[in-house]
Amino acid sequence: MNGSADAALSTWVPSPGAVAAGEFRYYPEEDRWWWSDPLLELFGYSPGEVVPTTELLLWHHRATGKDRAQTLTAIARAVSGEAPVQVQVMRDARGRECAVIVLVDVAWTDPTGVPVARGVVLDVTSVVGVGARAQANEQIGLWAQSRAAIEQAKGIIALAYRVTPDAAFASLRRSSSLANVKVRDIAESIVAVAQDLPAGVDPRPALDRVLAGVQAA
Repeated sequence: MNGSADAALSTWVPSPGAVAAGEFRYYPEEDRWWWSDPLLELFGYSPGEVVPTTELLLWHHRATGKDRAQTLTAIARAVSGEAPVQVQVMRDARGRECAVIVLVDVAWTDPTGVPVARGVVLDVTSVVGVGARAQANEQIGLWAQSRAAIEQAKGIIALAYRVTPDAAFASLRRSSSLANVKVRDIAESIVAVAQDLPAGVDPRPALDRVLAGVQAA
């Protein structure tokens, strides 16, 4: 098992008896989806059988009326990173009801700079046995740790520079891109620096060094 949330996402390969998993990408500016072949199979399709769309996703949730609006909100919160860990119930193409965990990688930035959400869907419907459940729980734990570090760093930056949380997150993403490191790694450095500073000391010079990719002395 990999030791980071990013590695857990990109290298997840279900072992015999483990939960099924598939990866997705969502491009919000185009409302365009990409599903991996394992995800298509999880939804009950053969590779290349369908083109994934938001409408198709809503159909799998059997979302109409009020449920449709709620499902669209849940999707938006997931892909934006606001609610990156969700448990959902859907039906596959054969009508089988499935319980799935949706994990969105808030620490990943597309190297091309195109806005895109990356995530993985875990089918936990038929998970039995302590080992398989532990695998799923470990994935969630890794993502929760990543999310916690980023939220802490956003708060530290927002307070230190008197900016909004959105502006703070934009600073993290910008530093991540400039330094070619994960957002989570920048966030963890921000938290560590803030914790090491004596009370009453202006944190901005030390935070500036981290955000600029310079190791603090």
